[in-house]
Amino acid sequence: INPDNAYVCGVLVDANVELGNYEAAIAMSDKMQVLKPSLESYARASYLREIYGDYTGAIQAMQMAVQAGAPGTESAEWARVTLGDLYLNTGNIDTAEMIYETTLTLRPDFPNAEIGMAKVEKARKNYTKAITHTENAIRIVSEGSYVSMLGELYALKGDEAKAKEIRKDVINLLEDGEKLQDKALMKHNSNRELAEAYMNAGDYDKALKFAKNDLALRPSNIDA
Repeated sequence: INPDNAYVCGVLVDANVELGNYEAAIAMSDKMQVLKPSLESYARASYLREIYGDYTGAIQAMQMAVQAGAPGTESAEWARVTLGDLYLNTGNIDTAEMIYETTLTLRPDFPNAEIGMAKVEKARKNYTKAITHTENAIRIVSEGSYVSMLGELYALKGDEAKAKEIRKDVINLLEDGEKLQDKALMKHNSNRELAEAYMNAGDYDKALKFAKNDLALRPSNIDA
């Protein structure tokens, strides 16, 4: 009906990535950038480049995404933190830290940036500081991945009892979310998250069950 709708191209990029149709995702990403060069289109191009191992290209595209946004807005600071993650993943810890700190200056209490700082401290093996940043993020948004990271940090610190307790909390959070989905029209695929949570908790039979569920839903997806 409307072949020039850049937003819909973006949705098709995301859907094809989740399904593992990466070539189709690239085609939609290219079309989106032609139709509407924007933070959203540059960010998607960056993610696709990262998937293919082109970290230099991914960083360049995410830098363009940051520049396309208004500093301090949620979308611009999400892009900035994601740029920090790319630097962190390529071993540039100091640059990543500077980027996360910039976001926390422009948008205090942004949970993604707090998690970024936690990752920096984790890389430096400053686990107590990493725990503090992670707890700051959880106080803002109690997200399963944040709580899971907290459990990992306590394990790295040597407090296995606390880590075990937190890992159970992650499973409870995810299972509560599953119950809420029973009446939902559009259901979220949480199989991978549940597989990882059970794997971290040492329940490998349940982890394998959910991992197989995820793979059955999207057999071409690299994460599955």
